[in-house]
Amino acid sequence: RLNNATTWFRFVAGQSHDEDNDLPRASLVMARPVTGRWHQVRRHLNGLSHPILGDTSHGASQTNREWKEQRNMPGERTCLHLARMQLPPNEVAPEGIDV
Repeated sequence: RLNNATTWFRFVAGQSHDEDNDLPRASLVMARPVTGRWHQVRRHLNGLSHPILGDTSHGASQTNREWKEQRNMPGERTCLHLARMQLPPNEVAPEGIDV
C-alpha cells in the first residue's frame, strides 16, 4: 500500500559545484515531514539528487567516501541527526553560520 508523503524543506545556505575549483556542491536545509514518517526526508532529498551526507542507506557512497577522506567528515549518519550546526567565520561566510 502506498501512502502520500509530504516534506517541507527550507533552503538555508549552499554552494554550487564549480569546475574552476575543488568545492563540492552542498546545501544546508531544514526539513520537516508534514505527512508520513521521518524516514521520508532521506528518500525525498535523495530523490531530488541531494542526498544527506553520511547517510549510508539513501546517500551517495562515493560522495560520503570523498567527504570522509578529503574533508575529515566523522562516521556514518553524522549529518542525518543534526539539530544545530555552527561553522566558524570563513571566506564564504564571513560571519560564520549558526543554525
